[in-house]
Amino acid sequence: MSFRFLHIADLHLDAPFSGRAELRQRLRAAQRESLSAAVDAALEHRVHALMIAGDLVDQESCAYDTAAFIRGQLARLHRSGIAVFYAHGNHDPASSALDLPPWVETFDSRYARMVEVRDGAGQVVGAVVGAGFARSQEYDSLVASYPRRHGRIPTVGLMHTQLAEEAGRGTPYAPVSLAQLEALQYDYWALGHIHRRQSYGQHIQYSGCLCGAGYGDTGPQGGLLVEVAGQGTPSIRFLPLARMQWERETLEGLAACQDEGALFDAARAAIDRMKLTVPAMIQLTLKGEVGCWQMLSSPRSASVLADMGCRLTQACHALSVELSAEDICAPAQAEVYRQEVSLLGEMLHTLELAGQDDGMLDQLLDAMEPLGLAGCQHGTREQQRAYIRNLLPGLQQQAIALMRREEPQS
Repeated sequence: MSFRFLHIADLHLDAPFSGRAELRQRLRAAQRESLSAAVDAALEHRVHALMIAGDLVDQESCAYDTAAFIRGQLARLHRSGIAVFYAHGNHDPASSALDLPPWVETFDSRYARMVEVRDGAGQVVGAVVGAGFARSQEYDSLVASYPRRHGRIPTVGLMHTQLAEEAGRGTPYAPVSLAQLEALQYDYWALGHIHRRQSYGQHIQYSGCLCGAGYGDTGPQGGLLVEVAGQGTPSIRFLPLARMQWERETLEGLAACQDEGALFDAARAAIDRMKLTVPAMIQLTLKGEVGCWQMLSSPRSASVLADMGCRLTQACHALSVELSAEDICAPAQAEVYRQEVSLLGEMLHTLELAGQDDGMLDQLLDAMEPLGLAGCQHGTREQQRAYIRNLLPGLQQQAIALMRREEPQS
């Protein structure tokens, strides 16, 4: 006996995005496209059920067209015989205006219900137990009314909750302990509320948000395709279903960027390293030593960064790229510090000699032989010397950054 389902949560349709009207519209469209992608995946993988672990919408007063869109997407599943289970969360409690058809099994009370799931032949393949938020705050655990597992039939618990181990007891988000969940011996717990994917053993899973709603939800998002066979360990596979992505990164090591062009190239290279497959909202923070720091410290800094963000948005086919500068300073002049009689000066002098003296490099390589070089383990001795020499300029800058005195920038 095998029970296969898709576990999603926390889409937050109708979330109040900021920014220009066109961008807000694109973000709302990406959220809807993500729900469509989840329905597509459920159909493609021929699941028995779709599990929605709360916060499908973001407001208690769901917009009419949003509710109509949700009903239309879920109807695609109903026509294919796929069951839909929906547990209300704190952003879409039972008091919300979201009206779903009667064939959607809706858990809208803190008192749990068990529902059997049947395949196309009418055979019971699993059981789903769920409870939900009647209002936006639930200070007591919902798990108290959950029954023990359904005999030998794969049993899945559906809940929107905050683990007490993570946030402590007494939160307004139906806190529950891992011990309470484990005691019921369910094959799988499909949880919502936490926007990042995380697991507590194979049987207790947060799917994360289906599509991020802000910069707190960085990285690929989606749902979990789960299959439970008998009382065995569930098979779990992450499906990247989000049709947009949020990314945030701090850029350092920009001492060589002497002008806007070099800074633009460094920022674009950082975005390229993200290997994005969907349009993204990106925040880049410039920090530390920057070659063109004077320009970024001038009154025109805001307009320079805004213009560069616009150009990066177009060049990288992003939804938006925002740049900011934080604690930037002028690049350290290694030659000045090298002449000082100090520990830093001695370190820089030694690093300079190492770049010129094969004997010194060979002594270093011999000392490192038990460990090897991460980037050149199997190279010849000459290749290993060249590899280390390539690292030395960066080591000098790091040594200066770590050890130099605080100095006012002129």
